[in-house]
Amino acid sequence: MKTENKRRSRIIRLVLLMAVLAASQTVGFETSWKLQTVNATLSSSSAFQYIVTILMENNGLCDVTPSIVSGCNSSSIPAPYLTTLAQTYGFSTHYTAVDHPSEPNYVALFGGSTFGYTSDGYCCFQLNAPNLVDRLETAGLTWKAFAEDASGSGTCNFMPPRSGDHYPFIGFSDMKPSARCADMLTTTSPLDQEFVGALNGATLPNYVWLTPNDTDNMHSSSVAVGDAYLATLVPLILSSRMFTTQKAALFIVFDEGNDFCPTGNSNSDCVVAEWSGPAVKKAYSSSTSYNHYSYLSTLEANWNLPSLTSNDASATPMTEFFGTPPPPALSASFTYSPSSTQAGQPVMFTASASGGTSPFTFSLSFGDGSTGTGSLVTHTYSSAGSYTTALTVEDSSTPQQTATSQKEVSVTSPPPSISATFTVSPSSAEVGQSISFTASASGGAPPYSYSWSFGDGSAGTGLQVTYTYNSDGTYQVTLTVADSLGNTVTGVSPVVIGTAPLQAGFTNSPTSPQPSDSINFTASARGGTPPYSYSWDFGNGASATGDTAAYSYATAGSYTVTLTVIDSMNRSNNTTQSLTIYSPAQPDFRLNTDRSTLIAQPGSEQSLAITVTDSSGPSGTIRFNATISPSGPQISLDPANITLASQGSGSTNLNIDVASNTPPGPYWVQVNATNGSITHSITVQVDVAQNSQLPPTGQACQFCMGSTVIIAIIGLAGAVTLVSVQALRRRRMAEGRDSSKKEGLIRASRCRGRLLP
Repeated sequence: MKTENKRRSRIIRLVLLMAVLAASQTVGFETSWKLQTVNATLSSSSAFQYIVTILMENNGLCDVTPSIVSGCNSSSIPAPYLTTLAQTYGFSTHYTAVDHPSEPNYVALFGGSTFGYTSDGYCCFQLNAPNLVDRLETAGLTWKAFAEDASGSGTCNFMPPRSGDHYPFIGFSDMKPSARCADMLTTTSPLDQEFVGALNGATLPNYVWLTPNDTDNMHSSSVAVGDAYLATLVPLILSSRMFTTQKAALFIVFDEGNDFCPTGNSNSDCVVAEWSGPAVKKAYSSSTSYNHYSYLSTLEANWNLPSLTSNDASATPMTEFFGTPPPPALSASFTYSPSSTQAGQPVMFTASASGGTSPFTFSLSFGDGSTGTGSLVTHTYSSAGSYTTALTVEDSSTPQQTATSQKEVSVTSPPPSISATFTVSPSSAEVGQSISFTASASGGAPPYSYSWSFGDGSAGTGLQVTYTYNSDGTYQVTLTVADSLGNTVTGVSPVVIGTAPLQAGFTNSPTSPQPSDSINFTASARGGTPPYSYSWDFGNGASATGDTAAYSYATAGSYTVTLTVIDSMNRSNNTTQSLTIYSPAQPDFRLNTDRSTLIAQPGSEQSLAITVTDSSGPSGTIRFNATISPSGPQISLDPANITLASQGSGSTNLNIDVASNTPPGPYWVQVNATNGSITHSITVQVDVAQNSQLPPTGQACQFCMGSTVIIAIIGLAGAVTLVSVQALRRRRMAEGRDSSKKEGLIRASRCRGRLLP
């Protein structure tokens, strides 16, 4: 029966071929090398200006994308990339092959007929019939046809790995001129750099074909292998210059399947056919019946090309996959977590949209006066209650679509905070002894879960657990309690097993020592097995032993002091501390006086105290000297040196003797105090008055009567006593005093009867 069917099929094909040849003037067949002129135009309104075609092998529709095809009855995803690509762009669910095996389908895609081919292996350059390249070149369109890992690239010796079985370009006799052979090119699998390079060149071919090798096209490999190949290659195509700057389309199709179609006629050979690229509608699926001749019909409709045969002339073009369809209606929805919400607990709102045109904007109103934006928003309700939360979604279509969704969010008051404790029995144990741990918890939201960490890398769960340690030590046991809402609390308690580990530490005094200071170090130790021995390393090569030690450093600096403690079981522990020895302060003192200016009368003596105060411990004697400028009054210091006690002070007297003939005016006295290399100075200004100036404390008036000076001394109650200078001198001499001294007496002078100023 099968033999009879095959014979009948061949007869039908032969009749069709003869009919096609007879109608060659109508459908454009050529029987010689000379091509018929085709009146085709390239319109800017075409759905696409560039197309890339990739042929895959030997898998039916349900073998590749069963999860998105009704009737395949499978949720499996053997080709995740092709499945995603189909959902993203254009996908035909009823596209069929035209025959078996491969080569008849390939020549049908290129020449509009199977030409009676019933098997593979008809190569090469045998068919004298018009083909797609004839139509493209006559229309002024350019092309390149790639085959992975082929030999003879760009020559008429071009040979793909499977000859012409999967590459129809070398099946037609008029494809042999060298100008055409130059566009039959090899590309290196699996990355196909040469093929991808053609899509990024300065001059882009309008039509590009790619035949992958038998591994990449699934002919000799699994669906998963071929899908992984496309998952790498297709993103390079879609991001190429051709697809990012031009109206371009990518067509991925399988040559043949397994004679099953999940929709319509189940004996049809449905295969995967996917359109993608900027010229293709997004998320578009069609169940319209198409076949390999529809591929040619689509190109002819797009570029206004004459058909090749009656097959493509009558085939339905796949034009529905191009253009921009109106977006589906927009809808909005959201979820929130946790579904049982408490006041003060963060709530995560997740918004989503379907339909419309992305990108979307999401706005949430939480029902308590607060709002938020974005598809993921966290909000915390401050008090218990029922809140109407509303989501508003806007899309990017023109006109813009808006959708809303709302839910009631019930917020409860939080339970008391969770707390937990545990007991250990016994709290101290020996190695190998079983220890019982018992937990208790309150607050939160029961029931609770209990997790234990025993401090040695082991763990346990449950309200009560027992555990045995294998070695001595102090272990920090941690209990973590979680309630039904996920709230947790942690408690930690030490457990001593056997002998506690040896620990050491020390202190020192003083804490800020200077060179030569005696520093007392005091050690402490615990754990291990007493008694202990102590040894010290002072960080400069010096050492000592004992639980206390005293040591003096000779120079300032930073030293690392190390204490080593060894117990009776010869276990040791080291501890270190950094100790700074500070340089002593530089000795210094301060020099002061209570007056920096004084007035002196000619013939008078003045005295001024100069005070020295310890600033930072000067040693030895403070020596004084003084100079005056300009020369005039005589100066002296009494005492000339002093010894200054620590934190103490001392002074010397600056004595100034102003002779009666000292010219008036200012004089400057500089007092110097020296201790070793340290000298401090202080300056005192002495203003010597005019010779006739009254003393600062006097209240007398002088009258000149001839050569005798009369002094009017103002007494009590305004009485004035006139006394001559001579009388005052006699009185002072009688009292045994030197009348030449000032003491309020101004020496007589010839004032010629005028009032002295």
